[in-house]
Amino acid sequence: MDKKIRYTLKIFRNIVAFFIVCMSTIVSASTVNLSPVNDARILDEDGDGVFDSNTLNPSSLSIRHFDGILTEKSVMTFDLSALQGRQLTGVSLNAYVVGYTSSTTNVYVKAYADDLEIDLADATYSATIVGQYNPVSNGLSEINIPLSTALIQSILDSSDSLSLRIESDLSTNTQLGSKSSSFPLNLEVSYVDYTSINSINDGKILDSDGNGSFDTIVPSPVQLSVRNFSTLREVSVSNFNIDETIGMNAQQALLHITVSGIANGTSQVDIYGFNDNLSLDLEDATNAGLLLGSYDPTALGLGSHTIALDTDNLNTLIQSGGSLTLRYASEQNAANTQLGSLYLNNAAFLELDLVVAPPEALPPVANAGRNFQVDSMATATLDGTASSGTDAPIVSYSWQQVRGSKVTLTSTNEAIVEFVAPEVTRGKYWYLTFELTVTDSNGMRATDRVSVRVAKN
Repeated sequence: MDKKIRYTLKIFRNIVAFFIVCMSTIVSASTVNLSPVNDARILDEDGDGVFDSNTLNPSSLSIRHFDGILTEKSVMTFDLSALQGRQLTGVSLNAYVVGYTSSTTNVYVKAYADDLEIDLADATYSATIVGQYNPVSNGLSEINIPLSTALIQSILDSSDSLSLRIESDLSTNTQLGSKSSSFPLNLEVSYVDYTSINSINDGKILDSDGNGSFDTIVPSPVQLSVRNFSTLREVSVSNFNIDETIGMNAQQALLHITVSGIANGTSQVDIYGFNDNLSLDLEDATNAGLLLGSYDPTALGLGSHTIALDTDNLNTLIQSGGSLTLRYASEQNAANTQLGSLYLNNAAFLELDLVVAPPEALPPVANAGRNFQVDSMATATLDGTASSGTDAPIVSYSWQQVRGSKVTLTSTNEAIVEFVAPEVTRGKYWYLTFELTVTDSNGMRATDRVSVRVAKN
């Protein structure tokens, strides 16, 4: 090949690689509109500063002041359980102003997490301002009230429900449409749906002489190959920057590939994943990996295809971010197939439906009590009631003796058990050791031991 042509191809390859790095992560969003589960007006009917009645699902949501006293607020509740784990990108309240007076000023939207029921306590429940609007400026019409995405996200991260309260100071009197009116309101929530991550480095790794040792790397080839012959073995790898997935779990993981060549007799290709770095080296050919999926090129045929990956294995690799390497390999003796590559801009890319990873459950704390001494032939008590659950309550206790002269416990599955100490001659003593195992409702266990010295006074 002419030197000038080779140089031109090298520049083209670098430009393509740079473009792909810049576009390595593409985030798509979805929007959902949530109707209130409940809404209500809460009143201070006698103006004494104490809210004393509420009207569920009224014809409108009102704010009223009389004699300078705020006598009416309104509350609406939304079920956020379908959004648990999602990363929000925007929140707004879509409503309709159905009434106001000339003295009406700004109305504040306050948010808090309580439950989906509305009672008198909702009128004074501690809440944070997440938005505001001015009915006079808006007029009697539809209104879109932007709410603080960060504050709503903080509520979503800890609760399945959201309560919004509208209230105002000064002499505001105004109404919004309600769940039961001709102008029902809704909460519009946008959230990250799928994250597409493009590979930013790929290559072929060969055992060119068939001696079982991989010896050659071909970075950014025209095609990625999977070959397995008696005198040649070849695997291919794709590297992904997965910093976007830190602290996340994939509910679904799809790998998009392009099958660009198939030889007769080729069947299963396996896809392994591991964390290494974003460069290519010979170790990538044999680095221990988790099996994420498989495909049959012959059955799929040429063209673009989607492979569902094992999310259980994948989630152990992506939560910490960094890099993810996928290796394509086959154990078939006559395997010979090709994949698209970065060089021709049809490389593999991952499509992940990401949610916040749940925190790891912590085990309970077992406490068998302090070591103590007991007289020969006296009744001794083992007390495990100081044990405690961390993320879940303790549901069972189990005692067993692990050292010393055998004694009989009054029970082995109670928090407090007793036994009669063995007989010991004066001037002698024995040590008995007991182990307590506690189990919480998550099935997690913890153990602790207590030592009892038996002596005759």
